[in-house]
This record gives sequence, C-alpha cells and structure tokens, in this order.
Amino acid sequence: MAILLLISCAPNTPPSTSSSTALHIPFHLERDKIILPVTIGDSRGLKVILDTGMSFEGILLYSTEGIALKNGIEVLVPGTR
Repeated sequence: MAILLLISCAPNTPPSTSSSTALHIPFHLERDKIILPVTIGDSRGLKVILDTGMSFEGILLYSTEGIALKNGIEVLVPGTR
C-alpha cells in the first residue's frame, strides 16, 4: 500500500442558479482517460484524471512536493505500491 494525500475539492466560485448559464471546463483525452488541468493554491499546473467511480470526493496525490496544502490528510490506498 502507498501513502497518498486526500484533499477536499471545492470550486473557486459558487455554482450559478441560472439554467441558461453555460460552464466551460477544459479537458483532453489521454489513453482513453479524461485529463483536467488544475492548480491547487499557488501550485504548478497538475494533470488530474477524472474518475467518476471514486467512493469519496477529493483528489489523490502521489506526491505533494511543491504544493502548499492546508487541509490534506494522508490515507492508505489498497492495491498501490
């Protein structure tokens, strides 16, 4: 098992209640995976895989180097090394 970091995800702005407002989220496909470009605080740009099958809300990071986190926790994830 590997120790990973789990952080809560929150949008920068609250969602609009207007049904006529469109939201543009940039992404691209890599090896049949949806990749989202993100930043965490003042971090460098990160590539995040969109996984709709995760059993919790958050982001798993294998390395926190260069990212200043305030509310992260370490968790053990089975099946990883």
